[in-house]
Amino acid sequence: MASLWVTQTSNGLYVTAYRGEGSCLLAMDLDESLRTRDFVGFSIEVRYPGSQQFGFLKNLLNFEYGPGEEPPFSSKTSPFQTFRWVHVPTEIGSGEFTYRVSVALMDPQGNISHTMSLEVSIDLSPRTVPDFVNIAFTRAFASSQSYDRKFKAQGGRDILPPPAGAGCNELGWPVQQYEPMYAWLGFESRNTLLGFLSAYVSDAHVTLDVLAYDFAEPNIVGLLTNYGDRLRIIIDDSADHAGAATCESVAAAQLQQSAGVDHVKRMHFSGLQHNKIIIAKRDGQPFRVVSGSTNFSLRGTCIQANNLLDFNSEDVAKLYGELFEAYWTKPKNFRGSSMESAWHDVQDAAGIDYSFCFSPHADATLSLAPVAEAVASAQSSVLFAVAFLYNSSGLVRQAVDAAVQKPPLFTYGISDKKGNLTLAKPNGRRSIVYFAALGSAAPQPFQQEWAGGSGIAMHHKFVVCDFNTANPVLFTGSSNLSPSGEANNGDNLIRITNPRIVVSYAIEAVKLFDHFAFRVSVQDNAGVPKVLKRPPTGSNESWFDPYFVDGSPKSVDRQLFTRRDSR
Repeated sequence: MASLWVTQTSNGLYVTAYRGEGSCLLAMDLDESLRTRDFVGFSIEVRYPGSQQFGFLKNLLNFEYGPGEEPPFSSKTSPFQTFRWVHVPTEIGSGEFTYRVSVALMDPQGNISHTMSLEVSIDLSPRTVPDFVNIAFTRAFASSQSYDRKFKAQGGRDILPPPAGAGCNELGWPVQQYEPMYAWLGFESRNTLLGFLSAYVSDAHVTLDVLAYDFAEPNIVGLLTNYGDRLRIIIDDSADHAGAATCESVAAAQLQQSAGVDHVKRMHFSGLQHNKIIIAKRDGQPFRVVSGSTNFSLRGTCIQANNLLDFNSEDVAKLYGELFEAYWTKPKNFRGSSMESAWHDVQDAAGIDYSFCFSPHADATLSLAPVAEAVASAQSSVLFAVAFLYNSSGLVRQAVDAAVQKPPLFTYGISDKKGNLTLAKPNGRRSIVYFAALGSAAPQPFQQEWAGGSGIAMHHKFVVCDFNTANPVLFTGSSNLSPSGEANNGDNLIRITNPRIVVSYAIEAVKLFDHFAFRVSVQDNAGVPKVLKRPPTGSNESWFDPYFVDGSPKSVDRQLFTRRDSR
């Protein structure tokens, strides 16, 4: 299996490349001898597998903006003034990506030169753990300069149906008209989900069992209709989904026609049927299952930041098959059953444990205590993206609040709203950000961004601890990680210690944090231009000085990702 990360060093320059899902995180560092006052950042090039040519990555920022100049700018002349960067390639194939990182210097006339470069190669092959599980994320950047550059002129802000009150506009929406936008936004998560459903439509030996919460994506409903009576489905019917005119009720009626009335059930336990699960069975035996935070709706598959876990494992699929049968046959007896009262372990071929916990629980502490304990005992870092955290309570929220208040611990988190969250550490370092889009007051040269329609845009539910240490751990699934949800909702929570997967989620957290932190910073500093810093004059500070103050937030950041001790 390809490396989780690769580090190269030469003459005082250090570069580490981390493998992500459809992405690569690059972390840079340099010795004091290279930190001259004319050092203005890092220029980064990439060479795709099979190519002979390097191309420079793009930067949204420049030293100044002339008339008509719009981002992005080549990092050859607009270097990155940061010690890490996440690159999302336009396509992921087999073979190694090679990155060339160069130290950029600026002379008194403003000319950029590069005196030192270092190359690092890493395999970003899309299958996370071959023959066991693949992780997939949505791109989730409808509110971005990149999305508008690609799609605004093509109707990119019109891809969602207008609100229908108590009715349903989504199922009849002309999705083919906006397919390029959905494909770009949905990224690997949408591709995986639609690919899963398409793979077995013509295979008479394969049946599907489905658990759905939001259920309104026309492609998904259409594909499931094609399975006929080879489908069984449970669709949430809590307050927001219960009305006869809701998309969930309309879709249920359609599937009753294709699959049979006795193959479609509605339920919500004492709260919600909140799982988003599809189980494939061949001749009655489960062999593949998808789960995660991705709802089966246009918003869930395209607009929101979401994740999907595609397990190609009979052992995992069998476990989820037992969950479905318990819901299908005796939902009122689920609390107190062996299914909900313990964590269930499955090993991959390398002997690594994956643990699964299913709700609703008689005691929510069963599922939430391990998450809280992992956060409390983290030694290096806590990275998280948890929707609705801002109005949550209980063990996980308390552990996150405490982690934010521990200055030595690196903490990066995202919630959909700020609410009453503690957003910064005592030293002032921002630790939690929330969804934000550039508004009408966006500084030059940026343009106002689309907010992505009504509803939340950050929908992940995951926590990562100590991602690049000897003891990494990830918690993910559909659970909102709240006591009320674990006690009242049908949900699943997964504990993973496979470093390859943990690192992928860590990179997703960093990517989202940096994206939203930039926009929150613009909001908090209205009217302040966003420009790269030129070499300082006199006693003024260089852009990189804060990264080398022992114990400072930026120094901790730099050392965490380059995995080097303080110098």
